[in-house]
Amino acid sequence: MDKLVAAVKPFFKRYDLVIIFSLMTLIYCIIEYFIFFPLVLGMSVLKSGSVLEIVIYIIQLAFKYLFKVKYLIYVIIGIAACGILFGLIFSAVFYSLNNFLSKKARPKDGVFKAEFLKSQYLTGIKQHFLKMSLMSASTILYSILFIGFMTVVTVPAIAVLRGQIEGKIDFLPLAIVLTVITAVVLFFGFMFFRTYILFWYPATFNFKRKTFAIGKRAADTFFWEIVSFLVVFDVAFCSFQLLLILLNSLMAGGQGVGFLRFLILILLNWVVKTVLFTILIVFVFSKFQQFKKRIITKTT
Repeated sequence: MDKLVAAVKPFFKRYDLVIIFSLMTLIYCIIEYFIFFPLVLGMSVLKSGSVLEIVIYIIQLAFKYLFKVKYLIYVIIGIAACGILFGLIFSAVFYSLNNFLSKKARPKDGVFKAEFLKSQYLTGIKQHFLKMSLMSASTILYSILFIGFMTVVTVPAIAVLRGQIEGKIDFLPLAIVLTVITAVVLFFGFMFFRTYILFWYPATFNFKRKTFAIGKRAADTFFWEIVSFLVVFDVAFCSFQLLLILLNSLMAGGQGVGFLRFLILILLNWVVKTVLFTILIVFVFSKFQQFKKRIITKTT
């Protein structure tokens, strides 16, 4: 924890990065409020309370749309557009953040002037825009496929567990074993997937070749430390999401209350998630810098 605080604290001196991260989070929170929450909460299947029905509904929905050429084209265009947008942002911001954490390319007087920052961002875009665009598009595609695969994996365990609860299956040991195995697979599957994807990004800004393999090696080096951090992050993030849903339902009312609800939920969501996402990103890039120093130390 002390190392994390020591890594994050200097970051807040980079007002430009703090502002950019805040703006990115604000856009995310607005999209979440107007699109994601209404879409999820509007699904009637969620009100059933049956996990199996929710999972089956998601699978059916995916098969319904993704295997139609028109919707498949929409998905491809959306992934490509998001890849280009994220490539533009990440190439500039992550390049500057990586240089800051590795103590590279600082202005002579120690003050981050506009000209210096502009050159940093432009250099990042020139050197890494194409790679970041391809990586971002690949990350989105891999995430969709991975989540889809993991969703299918849960079906047998949920079906057996539901049958046991409803008395249709009288084999409790099988239900317990299958549930435990599924939970372990889901936990480590998501942990490995996220750590390898997350560390792929700083590896790209520090090495020219075999960046995914290097990022994987860095993630493996600090795996249990990363897992501990991500567990705390997930608990904080999910708990806050549940709090937002609770506040959203408690503040339901007239037009005036609706505006107040929007204001509170957007501002609260913005502040908390800016802090959470900033800590996550700085943690990943800082850990990779530690890994890089180990490599340099061993080779000298």
